[in-house]
Amino acid sequence: GRDRVRAAAEATKVVARKGVIETLGFGGWAPEVINGRVAQIAFVAGVGAELATGETLPTQFHDHVFSLAFVSVLVALASFMPNVQAKKFTAEPTSKGAFGPFSPGKEMLHGRLAMIGLAAAFAMELHSGTPLFAR
Repeated sequence: GRDRVRAAAEATKVVARKGVIETLGFGGWAPEVINGRVAQIAFVAGVGAELATGETLPTQFHDHVFSLAFVSVLVALASFMPNVQAKKFTAEPTSKGAFGPFSPGKEMLHGRLAMIGLAAAFAMELHSGTPLFAR
C-alpha cells in the first residue's frame, strides 16, 4: 500500500535544476568539472600524440587549436546533456552518485591531477624544447 505509493512517487520525482549563475559561477560545479574533463582528454591525447609523432605539447597546442577548441566545446555541451534528458538526476555529478568504481569525488581528483600534469608537462616541454614523453 503506502510503500508502493511512496516508491512510485520517488520514481517519478523530478530533481530541481540550478540556475546558470549557480552552475557556472565561481562556486558552481561546472567550471572545475568541465575543465577537469577537458584536461583529462587533452593529457591522454597529448601524450599519445607525443609518443606517436614526437611533437611536444606546446607544438601540438599551437598546430591544432581548432581541434582543442572543438573538443572543449563538445565536452562542455556533453556535460550539460543530463539536464536535457535525465529526470532523476541533473548534470551536476553529485546528483547521480557513484557508479561502481566511478564517483564524483574521483572524477574531481582525476581532473585536478590532469590539469596539474598537463600544465607541468607543457611548462617543462616549453622550457626544454624537447618532448617529455619521447620514445
